[in-house]
Amino acid sequence: MIMIISIIIKIITYIFIFIVFILPIFSVFAFGIFYSNLYLGKEKVRMQSLANALNLQFVESESPVLKKISDFNFLPQLKSKLVNFISSFVPWKIVGDLDGFSINIYKETRGSGKNSQTYTIIKLNPQEPLSFVLNIEKQGLLMGFAIKVFQMEDITIGDEKFDKSFIIKGNNPSLIKEYLLNRTIQNAINELMSFNDFQISHNEIHFEASGLIPDNEKYQQLIQKMSNAAKVLYQGFHSQF
Repeated sequence: MIMIISIIIKIITYIFIFIVFILPIFSVFAFGIFYSNLYLGKEKVRMQSLANALNLQFVESESPVLKKISDFNFLPQLKSKLVNFISSFVPWKIVGDLDGFSINIYKETRGSGKNSQTYTIIKLNPQEPLSFVLNIEKQGLLMGFAIKVFQMEDITIGDEKFDKSFIIKGNNPSLIKEYLLNRTIQNAINELMSFNDFQISHNEIHFEASGLIPDNEKYQQLIQKMSNAAKVLYQGFHSQF
């Protein structure tokens, strides 16, 4: 009788250890595999497809852990699942040349825990930036570039509607006024900045939005808007001024 009770106690103890310690670890690992395969894996495939469509490069950061696992020889199926699981968390970016501009697309997570937030970022840089420092952001959205040039004076160009719409900062007020009073340049800026998520500087058009862009068509629309504006703002400047 005592032996039976002892066996029952051991069984209950093992069950308790399994439920309290082993099961949560297994559940987290299983959820990680499910999440990485269902969401992160699909996201990378989608981004690779976007890179191919735009004739750009899809680049993944190097992972020492992933490299070590790839070098080991063990159960092929388990190794494959483990590699896929880890690689789905490796940061990626899309880079290359688009219409004569350098482009960089990536996502960035800021903060930690409950305060973490993921952002989608697209940067378009001209080969020849403007010859003066310039930052343009929509009124009420002081962030990013404007903080870097906060010490510079606010510039008004004498166009009431444009001045009320944007915060303009730079280091050459007279040339900036001449530049921004150009109707073609104003139209390009107004068209691009109809979206709140854009910022313009002398050497970059910057898109930044919280969350992830849901489909590649939206990416392509945004990139096309940035490219169209860049042709006027940078290439147009060098041909006219």
